[in-house]
Amino acid sequence: SAIGDHMSSPGVLDTFGSQAMANTVWAFAKVGVRHEPMMAALAEYLVAHGDVKLESFIAQEVSNLAWAFARLKFHHDPLLLAIERRVLQPKFLSSFKPEELANLCRAFGNLRVEAGELMRAVAQHLLVDDLLVLLNAHELGLVVRAFGALQVHDAELVEAVHSRLNDAEFKGTFTE
Repeated sequence: SAIGDHMSSPGVLDTFGSQAMANTVWAFAKVGVRHEPMMAALAEYLVAHGDVKLESFIAQEVSNLAWAFARLKFHHDPLLLAIERRVLQPKFLSSFKPEELANLCRAFGNLRVEAGELMRAVAQHLLVDDLLVLLNAHELGLVVRAFGALQVHDAELVEAVHSRLNDAEFKGTFTE
């Protein structure tokens, strides 16, 4: 596509802010267009500019970026490690809304990224801040599936999920 080709051109990504980068790759993923040169250029750009560039990304942008790469099955280890470092920065994880957190977990789980530290931080965040009650059934399913896919086991989280799933009010939100 012309947009993907343009974004892949030298110097173009220098003119993009974090929202433009995240929204563009998200839009490509939403319609299922895997423009490999654009995705490679974006990943390499973000990695080359180090954590400084990713520090400008807010939670929604990080989540959308990770989700888009996972949706299009574009595995780029250095970018995913940079995303993990960004999420693990102090207080950043607490800025994620439930849907953003679920989609971040989904992305790492779908790509089978070795992200034990990230997933343990997510587990602690869900438990300490009592966020499980904010996740709807779909979001909880995405989180649980990601932990399973990555084979990250947290006994306290498993118990909390079990309790949540047995909550009558929560069960009432399930659809067939």
